Amino acid sequence: MHIFYANVEFLEDSQTFDTFLPFVSSERQKSALNYKHQKDKARSLGAGLLLNYAISKYFPQVPQPVQLEFLPQKKPVIKDYSSICANLSHAGIYAACAVGSSDIGIDIERVRKVSDALMNKCCTKEELAFLARFEETERKKQFCRIWTRKESYIKATGEGLLIDLSLVNVIAADGFIYKNGQKTSFYCQTFDQIEDYFLSICEKKTNADFLPADFTQTVQKTDLYKAFSANIQPGAKK
Repeated sequence: MHIFYANVEFLEDSQTFDTFLPFVSSERQKSALNYKHQKDKARSLGAGLLLNYAISKYFPQVPQPVQLEFLPQKKPVIKDYSSICANLSHAGIYAACAVGSSDIGIDIERVRKVSDALMNKCCTKEELAFLARFEETERKKQFCRIWTRKESYIKATGEGLLIDLSLVNVIAADGFIYKNGQKTSFYCQTFDQIEDYFLSICEKKTNADFLPADFTQTVQKTDLYKAFSANIQPGAKK
C-alpha cells in the first residue's frame, strides 16, 4: 500500500483552481464545482489531483485522468481496473490518498471540539474507558484519533455509516479492528505527524500469518503544485 497527503491550500485561489481543474476527470470536476465554498472546492480538487499522482506513480497502466466508479455506500473503484484499490479523504487544508492491491480505507481529520453525546454514540465500552483517562483537551485529540480509525475501517469495508460504530473497537493492542468482540481481518495504523491532524489507514490482511508492515513509514508528503505545474499549458491562468 502507498499513502500520500498534500496541502491543498494553494487551490483556494480561484484562478489557480481553474488552472488545475482540467487535470482531473469530468466527474471530479463536477464534484468540486458543486461545492459552494472555495475551501471545499479546493479540498475536492486536491483529492482528485492526489489520486492521479498516486496512480501515475505506481500504476502507470491506468489512463489519466483516473476515472472512478462507486459501489454501494459510495466505495470508490477505478473504472476498468478493479484489482487496484484506492481511497480518498480530505479535511482542513489537506487531502489524503491510499492506493494498493487490497481493500483499503483512509481518513484524515482536524482535531476539533466534540460532544460527550457523540463519543457515547460512537465508542465501545473499551474506548470510552480509554478516553476517560484524559483531560478535555487531550480527550478530544484521542477521540479524533479513534474517529479516523473507525472511518478508515468502514471505508475499507464499504459498509459506510450504516453500521453501529459503538460495536467497532479500533484501539486493540494488536492493531486489528474488532467488531462485536470478534477480530476482523482489517489492520489499522494512525499517522500523527501533521500538527492538529490525524491520518488513519486501514487495510485488509488476507494472510493471517503475515506481520503487518508499519504503514506510517510509507506516508509520503506530496507537492501537488510542483507535480502538475509542468503540464500547465502556456497562456493558462496562474
